[in-house]
Amino acid sequence: MLDKGSTYICECTDVSVDGKGIARVGNDVVFAGGMIPGERARIRITGKKGKISLGTVEEILSASSFRVRSECPYAGRCGGCSLSSMAYEEQLRYKLKHVNDCLEKIGKTDITADTIIESPKRMGYRNKLSVQVRRVGGELALCYSSNEGEGLVPIDRCLLADDDLNRMLSIVSGLIKEEGIEAYDPSARRGYLRRINIRKTRNGDISVLFETASRNLEPIRKLSDRLAGEAGLKKIFITVGINRSHTEDNVYDQLVNIKGRGYLEETVNGIRYRIRPESFFQVNTDVAEKMFSFIREEISNMQISEILDLYCGVGMISLQLADLAESVTGIEIIPGAVEDARHNAEDNGISHARFSLGNVGKQEEEIRTKPDIIIIDPPRKGCSREALEYIRLKDPSMIVYVSCDPSTLARDLRLLSDRYRIRSVRVFDMFPQTTHVETIVLLQKLNS
Repeated sequence: MLDKGSTYICECTDVSVDGKGIARVGNDVVFAGGMIPGERARIRITGKKGKISLGTVEEILSASSFRVRSECPYAGRCGGCSLSSMAYEEQLRYKLKHVNDCLEKIGKTDITADTIIESPKRMGYRNKLSVQVRRVGGELALCYSSNEGEGLVPIDRCLLADDDLNRMLSIVSGLIKEEGIEAYDPSARRGYLRRINIRKTRNGDISVLFETASRNLEPIRKLSDRLAGEAGLKKIFITVGINRSHTEDNVYDQLVNIKGRGYLEETVNGIRYRIRPESFFQVNTDVAEKMFSFIREEISNMQISEILDLYCGVGMISLQLADLAESVTGIEIIPGAVEDARHNAEDNGISHARFSLGNVGKQEEEIRTKPDIIIIDPPRKGCSREALEYIRLKDPSMIVYVSCDPSTLARDLRLLSDRYRIRSVRVFDMFPQTTHVETIVLLQKLNS
């Protein structure tokens, strides 16, 4: 057992899913941020999590040939870009290996991916920036979570985000301090401003969503007038999301549009989308285009009567494929996203698409379809048991599974393996400088 506060010399052999170096000291496994496989370092033990010891790097004794100087001023403290000290080519190799390891060890399959599609941008690719508003050291600060999972790191900018998002972040930060707006304190369960989400589309639209713990909108109304003027932007949309819960979940009691039309517009592969600030949309639009093109190529030679899109959001994937099918149906749990999906279908002249509000797997009587293809793009936790049973009930010839978590993807693939086989796997680097990765798996029904 390793003693807290003691130092040890060890060699990093792998990287954990949250970007920490994995090493061994005798029979003990240590996770230490800031190490790259092949490096020897002196680490200090800071604690324990289950059977794993946690540590911090005191000194790199032998650096990896893949180590690069991180451009991020918060590297080693912020949990946002945990691979930024690793050469990009090695990041890609690590991510591909991680996906394939999950498929083999969790999914129990020997069908793996042989390539990973690069992101056109390695920095500045994010179209969304989300920060917590807190008091740190007595000062109001906009923060990311730390790489230790607890605590916060005040930031002035994020190099993963688009330049205009960082400019807006700086303006917002200055204005909320000048206006004396109170930060929310989750431990005391009091305060006003909890979080700020800023989003940008490629046509120049920018939305700012202020999450408050109160129904009092006057502080944001006053702030929004100054924000629109100082930003010098004509297409800025400001919304308040009221969240009076005592959790950190982004669940709003009410959304109130303060300035502008209340939604953004984006075009992806020729399809126009309306997106509300609270709706899901892929954060790297350039890579999203590559993903959707891949799916189209894979199914373009099929005779498709019906496509069913689960977790459909604003219709992002299903509308990309609508011209390949006679009809398209989408299910989504967020009311605003369903409204946007319906608008997006109409705006693109797609009359054979319909979108329904509901929880996947809990409305069999309402959605009476017999799809040839089911698309699933679930949250990081993967598909619920009800959703997998719903897919079995619908019995499609093919499943297109889009995943942002290789481990839950592999788990779900194994649960479906008695009915479906993997036809193809493609990995996309949606999130450069981080351990996260997007994977698309096409499943073909057995004996079809």
